[in-house]
Amino acid sequence: MAIHTDLPIYKSAYELLMAVSALVKNFPRSVKGSMGEPIQNVCVRIALLVAKANASRDKVPHLDELLELVMEVELMIRLAKDMKFISIAQYANVVLLTNTVGKQANGWRKASQTPAAI
Repeated sequence: MAIHTDLPIYKSAYELLMAVSALVKNFPRSVKGSMGEPIQNVCVRIALLVAKANASRDKVPHLDELLELVMEVELMIRLAKDMKFISIAQYANVVLLTNTVGKQANGWRKASQTPAAI
C-alpha cells in the first residue's frame, strides 16, 4: 500500500481542491457560503476518500462514493458557470480535473474488483 499522498489520483484530487478554492474566492459574497463552501467541502471529501480507499481492503464503496462526489462537483461548477460566477475557461479547467479524478477512480475500482492473479 502506497502512501496516499503519493498516488496520482490524490495529486489530481488535491489539484481539484486548489482550483475550486481559487474560484470560490472570487464568488459573489451572497453565494460564497451557500454555494462556494459546499463545493470546497465536497472536494475535501474527495481527497479524503482517496486516503480511505487506499487504506481499506474493500476499496469499492469508497471509490463509488468518490465518483458520486465528482458528479456533484461537476454539477455545482456547471451551475456556477451558468450563473456567470466563473468563466468558461475556468469551468473547462475544473471539468478536466474532475475527468482526471473520475477516470483514475474508475480504473482503480475496476482493478479492485478483478481477482488478483496467482
